[in-house]
Amino acid sequence: MPVPAVSSSVVRIHALRPLVVDIAAPQVLVFEMASATTGTLPGSPPHSAELLERDGDDLIVRYRTPAFFTELVLVERVRLYPPDRIEYEVLDGPLDHVQEFLFFEAVDPHHTRVRYEGVVGSGRALVGTLIARWIAVPAYDRFMLAALKVTAEARAIRTRRFRRPDTA
Repeated sequence: MPVPAVSSSVVRIHALRPLVVDIAAPQVLVFEMASATTGTLPGSPPHSAELLERDGDDLIVRYRTPAFFTELVLVERVRLYPPDRIEYEVLDGPLDHVQEFLFFEAVDPHHTRVRYEGVVGSGRALVGTLIARWIAVPAYDRFMLAALKVTAEARAIRTRRFRRPDTA
C-alpha cells in the first residue's frame, strides 16, 4: 500500500523503514488496543487524542503530543479494517503528506505479527527525509510498537476473553 520514494516538483515522498514486531496475543486483542483513540499505552509518549468525527470505521482524530519545546498537533483520518489493518492519513500537520499503515497478521490463535509501514512527504528540502529517518520510524519502533507489545501481552495473560493456553 505505501507509495515508493519518488520526487515531484512540489513534494518529495519518502518511504518509512518498515517495522515488524511479534506479539504473544490474539490478533483481535492487538487490533482492539492499537485502534483505541483514547488513553495512552504504558511506555508510549504522552499524548492526547480527541475524536472529532466518526462514520463507522472512518474516524477523524486530533492528536496532541509534546515535541521538543512545543506541542505537535495533527488531525488524522483513521480507517479501521478490523482485525487486519489500520490506515492513518494526516489531514493537517507539519508535513505536506503522511500516510501510515499497521497490518495485523494472525501467526496462530495466540500470536500476532504487526507490521508498520508508511510514507512522509514535504515540499521543503530534506525535511521529509529527516523526519522519516530520525523521528517517525524511531518513535514508532521504540514507543508505539514496544508499548503495544508489552501491554497486549500483559492483557492477554490477565483476561479471560483472550487467555493464552500457557497461562490457564
